Amino acid sequence: MKGRTGRMILRLLVLILLSSLVSRPPVLVFAESPVNFLMELSGTPVLEASAKALPLHLLRRHPVIPYRGEPFGRWTPPPPPVIYTLGDRGEGVKALQLRLVAYGYPLSPDGDFGPLTQWAVRDVQKRQALPLTGTADDKLLKLLAKEPVEETRFPGPVFSTLLAKGSSGGEVLTLQIYLNRFNYRLNLDGVFGSATLWAVKDFQLRNGLSITGTADAKTCAKLLLAPTTKTWYTGSRPETVVTASAAESFVDRKGLQSPTPYLLWIDTSIPRLYLFQGEAGQWTLLKNFAVTVGKPSTPTIKGTFSVKKKGLSFIVPDHEDWMCKYYTQFYGDYLMHSIVYDLEGHVVDGRLGKYLSKGCVRMATANAKYIYDTIPYGTTVYVN
Repeated sequence: MKGRTGRMILRLLVLILLSSLVSRPPVLVFAESPVNFLMELSGTPVLEASAKALPLHLLRRHPVIPYRGEPFGRWTPPPPPVIYTLGDRGEGVKALQLRLVAYGYPLSPDGDFGPLTQWAVRDVQKRQALPLTGTADDKLLKLLAKEPVEETRFPGPVFSTLLAKGSSGGEVLTLQIYLNRFNYRLNLDGVFGSATLWAVKDFQLRNGLSITGTADAKTCAKLLLAPTTKTWYTGSRPETVVTASAAESFVDRKGLQSPTPYLLWIDTSIPRLYLFQGEAGQWTLLKNFAVTVGKPSTPTIKGTFSVKKKGLSFIVPDHEDWMCKYYTQFYGDYLMHSIVYDLEGHVVDGRLGKYLSKGCVRMATANAKYIYDTIPYGTTVYVN
């Protein structure tokens, strides 16, 4: 009888133990220590964890079995989706451009996501009935990974109407892009203005066409050809052909004043900076040069401001190993400064005449130093 009772008691103890293990599963500890692991599990801050702060109630509910094998490591979230947008650079952008070229877009695969690449991305999105974001997301990249067919390939400069001065829209933008293949360097604004008219006429002259100034079928056919020595434009950029008298007349007509003998005008449409000396109504242009301004998502602020603060250099906020030299503040966080360097003085990004910054105005270092040394505090800065 005693033996039978003992066996029953033993079975009961085994059942109780199994029930305990099922309701209170053990925890495998593979953190740096059981203390840190339990602190994380209970929501207690891990920093400065000590035995005194050990949540014993958690330990009682979850028996700890130290893990002696190879560490499992911590769970890491999956990488964010790949998205390329205006201003991005690198091999990923170059790969995107190569796929766009395969689809017939007139790009140069340089790894620089500029306005031309953005135009091509938007055109693909339009043809595929996707949201017109101008950014290359994972969905677009997967679509471009497929081999192009006749229906998806870019047809080239084929316009639904005869484009002439005064026209505007996506077809004019396409015309400007194809003219820029021949080095006209037009502002890609989709507006058939004086600069585009001049470029069309010059292109027609170089190709032996009738100089009509309209983008007719014969002109479009010539735009599809590769540039040659004869058809390659070698003159000044049409938009930047602004004489000193024209620039002076512009600021005088605007009635711009300054409490100092100097005036700065930043034209973001080109983009370019003009520096004047004199007084209201009698400004004389001293110098002008190309600058880089804010990209569409972080544009340079527009309006009339004044020189506030200056400094020899600063560290780029989101890149602690980058710096810019000779900054001049004109409003809040908006500065005029040099191109971008690393901390050893090597150029990281020296591009000018672009839309790349987070709102600041970049310029050649010599020009940034000139403004830093010469332009007094309070000088008017006009941005349009």
